[in-house]
Amino acid sequence: MRISRAALLVLMLGGCHRTATIDVPEADRIECAIGGAPEFARDCAVEHSADATRLMLRHPNGGFRRLDVASDGTLSAADGADVASGHPLADGRLEVSIGNDRYRLPARK
Repeated sequence: MRISRAALLVLMLGGCHRTATIDVPEADRIECAIGGAPEFARDCAVEHSADATRLMLRHPNGGFRRLDVASDGTLSAADGADVASGHPLADGRLEVSIGNDRYRLPARK
């Protein structure tokens, strides 16, 4: 039985399409609602750049969003076409929305 190179390539690429998961300590997790989910879950991770000017928000499926942090503490989407918007919550956190994704971040004063 002969398999053409094109068919072999398709089979190999098909095996590469897997979703990744992240394993992050509970202390580094934040609440998020990804893809328009109605409920928040403590499933996302937040990473800070060394100079604290960028946040990386990692989704449990391997996706992510990047935010730039201005010197006054305001946030903006670092890439992509979606705009970041946010509002403070009564418990002192900041709820940030980017596209259909929402995150609850600890706010600094």
